[in-house]
Amino acid sequence: LQIVDSETMKGVPFVALKLLHSRQGTLTDNNGNAVLNIPKNEGDTIEMSASVLGYKTKIVRFSRYASSIIVPLTADGLQLDEVVFKQKKSKYSKKNNPAVRFVEKIREGASKIDPKNCHQNYSYDRFERISIGLNKFHIQEDSTRKKESKFAFLKDHIDTCEITNQPILVVSVKEKASTEIYRKEPQAEKSVVTGIKRQGLDDILDQESIQTFLEDVMREIDLYQNDIVILQNRFVSPLSRIAPDFYKFFLTDTIMVDNEKCVELSFTPHNTATFGFTGHVYVPMNDSTMFIKRVEMKLPPKINLNFINNLYLRQDYVKAEDGSRLKVRDDMTIELSILPGAQGLYARRNTAYSKHSFEPYYDQTMFDKLGNEIVLDNAYNQDEQFWDTVAITPSTG
Repeated sequence: LQIVDSETMKGVPFVALKLLHSRQGTLTDNNGNAVLNIPKNEGDTIEMSASVLGYKTKIVRFSRYASSIIVPLTADGLQLDEVVFKQKKSKYSKKNNPAVRFVEKIREGASKIDPKNCHQNYSYDRFERISIGLNKFHIQEDSTRKKESKFAFLKDHIDTCEITNQPILVVSVKEKASTEIYRKEPQAEKSVVTGIKRQGLDDILDQESIQTFLEDVMREIDLYQNDIVILQNRFVSPLSRIAPDFYKFFLTDTIMVDNEKCVELSFTPHNTATFGFTGHVYVPMNDSTMFIKRVEMKLPPKINLNFINNLYLRQDYVKAEDGSRLKVRDDMTIELSILPGAQGLYARRNTAYSKHSFEPYYDQTMFDKLGNEIVLDNAYNQDEQFWDTVAITPSTG
């Protein structure tokens, strides 16, 4: 069968088809085509729902013996290419707000393009680099001394933070390479660690405290969850069920992201002192799946979050051939102050994802091992050739 647009008669991709009297279902391909397997216990008349963001859900009835079926869908009125942005001084309201409806549609379509929901198997390679350093680092010059400072050599190791443009001195770097594997039925998920490398001052740092810090503060953020936990504090995700009550949403612009025209959805908490974020979500124009191409967000300036002064996050996604969203970049930077007047700290977790696959993982015995993380025996002894192969430098664009 084929699902088409009722006006253009062109195929509609990634339409969710589901038999009403069973769990049988599928998605249409890029051209709106699909093959639907009819269970033997179904009657002669089949009832099926066809749904996709941007179109009205339709119930279709047809004979199980039909060889070819064309189903037209009607657009539900959300036409992104006709959005007009106007600045108004009136009081913000979520009622009849197109930006609020826009973010609701993003959430409604989340599960339909989740690779773990759409596929029995899913795996990808993950390369993570965590850097810890001294923030806003300056070498004090002593004009009374004729000799060069014994710390002058540090000038060659000072870098600049891409976000704040402040000088930083990185003192510790941890790199980890892994393959993340997932199986839907029976449900199992593991992280197979193939390489771990540490450089810098790790030998004189409290490893247990550093590990606790990294796991708590720099954990990976899933925007599609309702809550985001940072330092034991729960933040409301901009894609949470309650987000329209917590955030103000605005359709602010249309811009090019990686050579693709996108709608910019901006958000900020109603109260900028509460645990939320300010930022932007970028969705390609007229994408009925409401696929998120990029997210950029940070902490509001008035928030009081223990030792954290600033937090910046950027995530990038690409779309698989079947419409699944695949994360390719996750970049988080944090500025901290442990003690008043003391040297500030800088931490960055830069992660790249590659080799996404929906094929079964070659070693299914990994799913039977204890623990969520499996560290291979040679993970700490990998040579430079290994790191040259896996250490994909995440894009800074």
